Amino acid sequence: MSDALAVLISELQTKEHGQVIEKSRVVDNLLDLRLAAAPNEAAVVLVDRWLAEAPGNSSVPSEWWVGALEDIRRLTSPELAH
Repeated sequence: MSDALAVLISELQTKEHGQVIEKSRVVDNLLDLRLAAAPNEAAVVLVDRWLAEAPGNSSVPSEWWVGALEDIRRLTSPELAH
């Protein structure tokens, strides 16, 4: 995993979330992750999958977002997963 991707995931994981998050914010964050993952084609494909599967019209359950971040972190750098 690139340093930029690891830092961005860590920053996003530490942000406070309620029960739902605005979908536009989730999509923006996933696009930022996609840019940070760009050197790694497999990571870009993974982020694209999460973009395509984002639920809801205007909001996303926080548990979905937390799961997406953990999945991206785990599958792009197994040594960083907790």
